[in-house]
Amino acid sequence: MKKWIAISLLIFTLVLSGFSPVTNSEAQSDATPLHKQMEKKTDLSKGIAIVLATIDELKSLVEQNPDNARKINTFGKVLDENWDLIEKKVEKKYPEDYKDIEESLYPLIGEAQKDKPNIEELNKLIKDTYKKLEAFRAKVAGQ
Repeated sequence: MKKWIAISLLIFTLVLSGFSPVTNSEAQSDATPLHKQMEKKTDLSKGIAIVLATIDELKSLVEQNPDNARKINTFGKVLDENWDLIEKKVEKKYPEDYKDIEESLYPLIGEAQKDKPNIEELNKLIKDTYKKLEAFRAKVAGQ
């Protein structure tokens, strides 16, 4: 009877703990830096939406508080990080679109990270980049 209780308790504990054997490939993926794991897992459509949302937030900030360079700098950095999550996929699968988008995206990121961003230039780059990303999102969604 004691054996039965011990075995039942062991099984119960394993079930509650979510026991699952770790394979070698799982152990290796756990060793991959989080940024690289996110890059692999980020769906292109979702990634584009995230970049567009970041640009929207930057646009709102520039309109409402153009003198807050520190916040604008922060959004420039976030925009750069969000683009990094999908950049390689875009470059690999859509090289022409990649080149077109980056012609305005990198200047936007650079301007947003300046000590004193030029608001007029930011507004122009925001508009251009957003337009290109919207067209790209529609293209990706149509495929």
